[in-house]
Amino acid sequence: MTMQPVSRLGAVPHIAAFTIALSLLAGCSARTVDRQWETPAQPADPLASARSLLQGYADGREVGSEAMEFDAIVKQVTEVDAAKGEKLRKFLTSIKNAPDPAAAAKLAKEL
Repeated sequence: MTMQPVSRLGAVPHIAAFTIALSLLAGCSARTVDRQWETPAQPADPLASARSLLQGYADGREVGSEAMEFDAIVKQVTEVDAAKGEKLRKFLTSIKNAPDPAAAAKLAKEL
């Protein structure tokens, strides 16, 4: 019996096919869980929102489109504190009628 030289190139396609199959199987079996952590929405503090609004007017900001939300803001503040809600309603009514931002700033600083 004579031995013939073994060519390693004949095994390359089999090794390549085995490597590809192994990586495909490993990729398919790996489980990744995409967890989305949801934090419950904290209700906005109406008093903090009103303070921020008043501070803006005290700093000289002009009354803008937020004036359309004045009634809703007053309602939210009134639900938390009726006396502060009434003061806020009176202030927002007067600030709507203020002739200029300086007058509105003066009113805000007085409040």
